[in-house]
Amino acid sequence: GKYFSIDGIRAPDTADVQDLWSSYLAEGNGYNPTSISQNAIEGTTEFESTSPLKNSAAASLALATIDMHIATLDSMYQAKTACTAKKQQQASSFWDRAAAITIGWAEGASEGGSDTDGHLFFQIAQELCEHFDSCDENGHSKINNLVVEEFINGLQYVRTFQCDRLQSSIDTIATLLQAVLVDNLAFHTQFASDFDDMHCLLAYVSANAIVP
Repeated sequence: GKYFSIDGIRAPDTADVQDLWSSYLAEGNGYNPTSISQNAIEGTTEFESTSPLKNSAAASLALATIDMHIATLDSMYQAKTACTAKKQQQASSFWDRAAAITIGWAEGASEGGSDTDGHLFFQIAQELCEHFDSCDENGHSKINNLVVEEFINGLQYVRTFQCDRLQSSIDTIATLLQAVLVDNLAFHTQFASDFDDMHCLLAYVSANAIVP
């Protein structure tokens, strides 16, 4: 296996995601949202007065919804670039990486994944579906079902060099992940209104994760 540094994840390689990254900075007057995870880990700036436990939760959420989100998008567009260049193995590798970053390894092999062990987008969507009536008849997140379906479709497009259709899968997955971010913000904002300190902190992280 191979480990990826947080700093490496934060630096998108593809022009499409670099443009998205620039929009983050422009909307925030130069504020870099990926600094949230580092600040939470170190307990600095906006996290100086909050407890290590709350900072840990904030760092975990920021890594999943900001840093790893950028990595997912970048990996998908790297797959598209490799597809266009007819580099099937490279394209498949980037596409597999995007799926792994989105779903994570802790979900296990069961259909619908784990209800408790995940840490990334997949688990967040699963936890939120109960609150937003978006679970299927088996209790699995409908958004997750659609994300997995599109990753499977995209892999087939990579293998057959259907790069235009691959772009459609990228757009669909990006939209679904954005829906998870909006639901996540709504969830934490709802409880933050009850003056719950933890949810106030997580609502702050969630607001900064929304793509401009």
